[in-house]
Amino acid sequence: MNKSLRPSDISKPSKRLVHIEPGELTPLPPPYEDFNKVTIPELKPERVAAVETSLDDTIAIGIPKPKSKEEEERYIQAFLSGLRKLVEKENN
Repeated sequence: MNKSLRPSDISKPSKRLVHIEPGELTPLPPPYEDFNKVTIPELKPERVAAVETSLDDTIAIGIPKPKSKEEEERYIQAFLSGLRKLVEKENN
């Protein structure tokens, strides 16, 4: 993960923005301190083709890659809707 990134890098198309190695991360407190010793295997090409992994080649929630611009727009609108709900006065 030793690549220096800028916020503008997120807006550029890429297969993978950065690869994260657990040993390069800040150590976690107990009982998770051994996480940095874990090896994370590379994702198989068929998995990368099916699920969004372009930020850091990690699958946290398994968002499928959009198959069209319309599907991508639906994902974006759903994300923005969720953000709006988080910051609404009645939810805060």
